[in-house]
Amino acid sequence: MSARNKVLVVDDEPRILTAVEDVLEDEFDVLTTTDPESALRIAESEEVAVVLSDQRMPGVTGDQLLGRVREISQATRLLITGYADLDALTRAINQGQIYAYIAKPWSSSELRGLIGKAVAHYELVCAVEYERGLLQALMDNLPDPISFRDRETRFTRINRAHAALLGVKDPADCVGRLESEFLPPARAELRRREDEEILATGKPLVDKIEQFETPDGKERWYSVTRIPITVKPGAITGIATVARDITNRRQLEEQLRQAQKMEALGRLTGGIAHDFNNLLTVINGYSEMLLQEQLTMEVRESIQEVLRAADRAAALTRQLLAFSRRQVLQPKIVGLNSIIANLSRMLERMIGEDIQLVRILEPGLWDVNADSGQLEQVLMNLVVNSRDALPSGGKITIRTANVPMRSAVLVNSVDLNTGDYVLMSVSDTGHGMSQETISRLFEPFFTTKEVGKGTGLGLSTVYGIIKQSGGEIAVKSELGIGTEFSIYLPRALDSGAADGEGADGQRAQFRETGTVLLVEDDVTVRELAAKILQQSGHQVFVARDCEEALDIFERHRRSIQMLISDVIMPRGTGHELARKIRERKPEIAVLLISGYTPASFDYQKALEEGIPFLQKPFTVADLISKVGEILRTVQTG
Repeated sequence: MSARNKVLVVDDEPRILTAVEDVLEDEFDVLTTTDPESALRIAESEEVAVVLSDQRMPGVTGDQLLGRVREISQATRLLITGYADLDALTRAINQGQIYAYIAKPWSSSELRGLIGKAVAHYELVCAVEYERGLLQALMDNLPDPISFRDRETRFTRINRAHAALLGVKDPADCVGRLESEFLPPARAELRRREDEEILATGKPLVDKIEQFETPDGKERWYSVTRIPITVKPGAITGIATVARDITNRRQLEEQLRQAQKMEALGRLTGGIAHDFNNLLTVINGYSEMLLQEQLTMEVRESIQEVLRAADRAAALTRQLLAFSRRQVLQPKIVGLNSIIANLSRMLERMIGEDIQLVRILEPGLWDVNADSGQLEQVLMNLVVNSRDALPSGGKITIRTANVPMRSAVLVNSVDLNTGDYVLMSVSDTGHGMSQETISRLFEPFFTTKEVGKGTGLGLSTVYGIIKQSGGEIAVKSELGIGTEFSIYLPRALDSGAADGEGADGQRAQFRETGTVLLVEDDVTVRELAAKILQQSGHQVFVARDCEEALDIFERHRRSIQMLISDVIMPRGTGHELARKIRERKPEIAVLLISGYTPASFDYQKALEEGIPFLQKPFTVADLISKVGEILRTVQTG
């Protein structure tokens, strides 16, 4: 708007134009013309605040001219009439062609007052249109669905996002229509009751969570707020609606809940495995020692049956430890393509002839730093799971790929940080899974198979191995279509391979003896291990915890050649104890034993420090062989 508002005056008599200009020129910029067509051109090209036209002109009446001005300008329209043409005035006012009129002869003060009111009206219209434009621009550019409805719940204004949610391309197609026209019957009835409640009570409906199916068939979740529109207290004229898409937030919240649940289950299963492995160590140890005695065949067979049962129990605890991410891994630089190639023949035999096994392996696949034996277990578990989903045959596809993530992304509810990943996916054309099944898929002992057909530990083992290896596992499944497990492992940055073979390689049966400090808080395991070591010719000092161990070491520092310590103990860990004793005697040999490794135990760091590890439950031969091997290395090194 200019500093002085422009007033356009149209009259076929030049003297009238001059008179009007003389009255108004001190306050306004006055534009005059005797030609109606010229007036239209001025109104279209100039920012005119008021158009004042005589009613009676050659070829066109004033109300007709102002009607055409209305189509091209927001200017306030005034009519000058010199005779009592009530029909024209009434028509012009009723049809919105004019704001007001002034009759001839008019006075200067009357004319100035009318023009002043007309300019104020013009400025108000411009302000309203500006605010309306701001509101529409804001609504159309916000991603949140927004709409306004009247008391009959018909749309009066709606943005593109809300119209798109209702399956309508042009928001204008919604104006004047009921929202229920776009909703399924059950939802339309629920919406009607909610709207009636808002209009009757004036109470808003805040942050209601609603699920919508978008026009392309996808399910999205929205937080919806509906508030009454009140022009003045107690006068509710309609309902305003604002919705926010919270689908990603719900996915992240569900991911967090799932992670917290899995972490809690991991702590529980890790604790169970720890205590159970101590018991199995004692069962195995004393059973093996009994077999060295003179026994009847019947008793010997009974003891061997106990050992077989203990082996099966140990296998279960290993799976629990895998899930809880407390097992000891032997990582090294490996290639997934090689692991898949080496297992292919075994997998083909495992799945049967009615299932096709397809391998799509990316050439030049990046290496990963992981335990190859554990990755083989992961692959076999996933293939077996796919096989069980294909009772009538089908196809299983194993695929690998390099996946560079240049920014953090959410893949099937799994959050992947920036970095380079190696993907291994196993997909099938089986019966698929429901979302409820997927939400519990990795829980220990959860299975959809009938009793006796599975323990429910296969996929929980896979989950634990991948998480402990620093990777992520995502699941995508659709009923009747199939399932895909996608594993993302970090790319190995170090090309040097960690051998990781010491604990599982062939054991030479060395019988070197020495003086050993045995630290174990479980009395039965402590007594068993001491007895095994003593019968093998070792001199043994025993301690119940780290403080007692340090005290014994200080008193027998010269004679003690080896420390054997449990990892988890009261008042300190075995790793901390080994570090303190090595500060006092760097050449001492160390062996750590445990039923499981706690989160605080950095096994990779222990490997770098050259500390061997023996997993419980161990056998008599395991302990004797490992101790002899370590002592021989110290004595000959």
